[in-house]
Amino acid sequence: MNIFKSFCIAVSMYSRIPVPNFEWKEKDMKHAIVFFPLIGLLVGAAEYAVYYYFKEWDLPAMAATVIMCAIPIIITGGIHLDGFMDSSDAINCFGDKEKRLQVLKDPHIGSFAIIRLITFVGLFLAAVYMILYYSFEGGLISYSVDVFQEYNVIGMPETPVAPYNIEELIMVWCLCFTLARVMSAFSAVVLPSANKEGTLFRFSGRYSEKALELENNNDKSGVNKVSLAILIVEEIAVIAAMLCINPAAGGVLIGTTVLVFMYYWMRSKKLFGGVNGDLAGWFLCLAELWMTILTAFMSVMA
Repeated sequence: MNIFKSFCIAVSMYSRIPVPNFEWKEKDMKHAIVFFPLIGLLVGAAEYAVYYYFKEWDLPAMAATVIMCAIPIIITGGIHLDGFMDSSDAINCFGDKEKRLQVLKDPHIGSFAIIRLITFVGLFLAAVYMILYYSFEGGLISYSVDVFQEYNVIGMPETPVAPYNIEELIMVWCLCFTLARVMSAFSAVVLPSANKEGTLFRFSGRYSEKALELENNNDKSGVNKVSLAILIVEEIAVIAAMLCINPAAGGVLIGTTVLVFMYYWMRSKKLFGGVNGDLAGWFLCLAELWMTILTAFMSVMA
């Protein structure tokens, strides 16, 4: 029954999907974070469903673009964008760590949050439209195991083609929403926390007095080992699925996520002394944005 409660807590926290309501207890929240990637799986499935039916019924690519950009917000309620905006203000403010943490807690938004949000929406919208354009307009990417250029009869180099097709590329991209959430949850469980009173810290399973004492003494046994083990299995599963669909496309997007994760950890450690819920949302949005941009660039190849 505790597993079901943990599932409901994760779903109600990170999505707008209706689930039974009950009092949140520490023992139920301890492993709720492992269900967070399921929200990404649902987002990816919805993205692919919209793509498939719009292409199958020959509907406008722009309409599909708007819907696909709105799907993560519709399902999650915009909780991660809220963290992205708060983090944008805090990262760009002048002050020490304590000042930045205060900015994160401030319910108001500043100019940097608005600027970053407009930039994020514009880039995401453009990237999704590029992906759909090269799929809907017949610009399908064809297979080729030869990475070298071949020459035609008049001695001019032919354009090399990519080792994947657009359908595989989009399926891999849809799994990116799950991968980003696995790594976001991983950071909550493993990385030091910026504060010991946020919601993400409670979800990490290190909320008990014993775990807090171990963490303050730099004892790694304070880490929630059960959640960590489950998250590792989930990460291996989603990476394997991406590579099985197509090693080339999967490898590029997995590598992109790892680089964004490293950037997220370095910036969080330097500016805040650790991670929290807002910063995890900031990472999630950055990871999804860069994976979408890379997918758009790969869709151009033919």
